[in-house]
Amino acid sequence: MKHILGNTRLLILAVALLIVSGLSALSALPRAEDPIIKNRIGSVVTHYPGATAERVEALVTEKIETSLRQLNELNNHLLK
Repeated sequence: MKHILGNTRLLILAVALLIVSGLSALSALPRAEDPIIKNRIGSVVTHYPGATAERVEALVTEKIETSLRQLNELNNHLLK
């Protein structure tokens, strides 16, 4: 330790190595700790003034849900 503190070049090299390794760890740590999770949730809201909820579901909502279930891009198990 005395040899490193007495030699200026080794001291600068050791400090630079510590700074570079610290910055590297700092930039990699948040990705490992907090991954980005995207929640893709959709909501179908249908309005049919004057109709009951059952009628709106039969005439509009079920047709939209059926069309959505046919799309390959959506996970069909989420629509059940």
